[in-house]
Amino acid sequence: SFLFIQAGMPKRVVDAYMRFHDQLIVYNTVAGGLGVGYHKRCSIPQGCPFSMRIIAILLRPAIMLLEIPGELLMRILADDVIMVGLGHENIKLFVESYKRLLTFMLDLGSKVSVEKSFLFSNDEPARTWMRNLFWAPIQSTLKVVTNFRDLGAHLNLAGTNNGSTLTERMRLGIAKAGRVGRLPFDYAVKVNFIESATLSAAVYGCEATYASESMRDKLTSAVANTISPKATRRSNNLMFSLFSKEVEPRAVILLRRVNMLRRMVGKNPFLHDFIKDIWATYSQLSFPGTSATTLVC
Repeated sequence: SFLFIQAGMPKRVVDAYMRFHDQLIVYNTVAGGLGVGYHKRCSIPQGCPFSMRIIAILLRPAIMLLEIPGELLMRILADDVIMVGLGHENIKLFVESYKRLLTFMLDLGSKVSVEKSFLFSNDEPARTWMRNLFWAPIQSTLKVVTNFRDLGAHLNLAGTNNGSTLTERMRLGIAKAGRVGRLPFDYAVKVNFIESATLSAAVYGCEATYASESMRDKLTSAVANTISPKATRRSNNLMFSLFSKEVEPRAVILLRRVNMLRRMVGKNPFLHDFIKDIWATYSQLSFPGTSATTLVC
C-alpha cells in the first residue's frame, strides 16, 4: 500500500483496492459447476484496469537497477520480463545482471517459473555455454531456444526460417480475402476492406518474422482475385498499380519492415553501429542489391 501511495495513487483508492483483494473469494468451474471457494494469496484479477499499473510499479525498480542503454535492455509487460544483453563483450554483464533479476523476483515473494523461462542468443558457442549454466538463485539450469514468439512476432536467432506464426496469419488472411470478395461492393471499396481488415491482420508481426514465400504468393493471388476480375492473362503487377492504396502483400511487408527500421534507428541511436554491421555482413555475402549500397544512419 505504501508503495502505491508513494507513486501517487489516491489513498482512498488504495484502501478500497487492497480490501477488495483481502476479501476476494475465487471459485473454479468444474464439469459445469462451481468448486469450493478459496482465497488466492498471490494473484491479480483478470481484466482489472489497475493490474498492469500495479505490476509495472512493483517491477520498475528492476529496470532502474539493471538497465544500461546500449549494453543491457529491460522490457517488462505485466509478468513477462525480458532482459537482452548486446554484444559478446557483455555476456558476463548479462549473466551477473540476470542473477540479480532472479534474486529481485524472489525477494518480492514471487516464484520464478523455470518451465516458462528460457535463454536465447544468436551465437552458437554462447548457446552451448548457456545450456550448461547453473543459476544459483533458482537452483536450476534454463532451456536455451533458437526461436520464440514475442509480441505477435516469431523471432529466429539461429539462421532458420521459422515463420509459423506469420504463416498461420496469412492463411487466415487468404480465407478473409475470399469473404471480402463475396461482398456486394465495387472493387474500390473492397480495396479499403483488404487494406484495413485483411492485410493488417495477415501480415501482423512481419517486421521481425520470416514470411513464407509460398504462402505470401497465395495471399497475393487471393487479394488480386478479390479486387479485380479473374482473367487468364491478367497482370497482377499492373492491376495493383491501378489503385492509390498499396495492397500487394510483398510491397506491404517491405514497407512495414522499412518503417520499423526507421523507427528503431530514430528512437535508439545506440543501435546505429549494430545496424551498420548487419548491413555490411549482408553486403559481403553478396545479397542482391546490397553490394553497391551505402547505409546512412
